[in-house]
Amino acid sequence: MSKNQTYEELREAFERKLKEPLGYVDPPPPPEAEVFELQPWRHRRWTAEPTNTSSYVAVEPTVADKMEELRRDVAAAARRERMRCDPLGIGLYGAGETMDDVVKRQDSTR
Repeated sequence: MSKNQTYEELREAFERKLKEPLGYVDPPPPPEAEVFELQPWRHRRWTAEPTNTSSYVAVEPTVADKMEELRRDVAAAARRERMRCDPLGIGLYGAGETMDDVVKRQDSTR
């Protein structure tokens, strides 16, 4: 662009530029995909162990992860205890207990 071009000349050059087709460059293909093992029923839902990266850093469990594992362990223990107290599976706490069993249980927890 020179200083002595007029507005109309600049506008015409701009319009010509807009009418030209745009050059298209194909993007490079993505690298080969890595497959990670998903373990949905473990404490952590997935484990990632990349094999072809140089910036991989092992992730140590955080305090939040440990709290979550503890919460799940406590919930599993509570479910086991509820099932132990309800052998018939009818959803009533102490369904198979007699009055003597209730008295013994209350005496043992004092």
